[in-house]
Amino acid sequence: MLKKINEFHIMELSSEKNYVWRILVEDESKNKRLIVPNSDPEVYEFAFDFIFNTVSEAEQALVHYDVLEQAISENWILCFQEIIPVSFSTIRPEV
Repeated sequence: MLKKINEFHIMELSSEKNYVWRILVEDESKNKRLIVPNSDPEVYEFAFDFIFNTVSEAEQALVHYDVLEQAISENWILCFQEIIPVSFSTIRPEV
């Protein structure tokens, strides 16, 4: 049985490749960060945090969810991501 967080079920991770929309920003310390569009809960009800299998699906979603103009004006970038499951026990320092 999968754990549940809010209304979502945590999925079993497997290696996969897909696409996500992000915004490249720089914080006060000049660190670059990729943030999720529409992720400010004070302004938006839902973040634009969808995962797409193809570039075409990602592009079509901008039209479907009526955010194309916003994506253009805010310089959203389409990112390729590869999810690689790791074991935290291999990266956690011994106590």
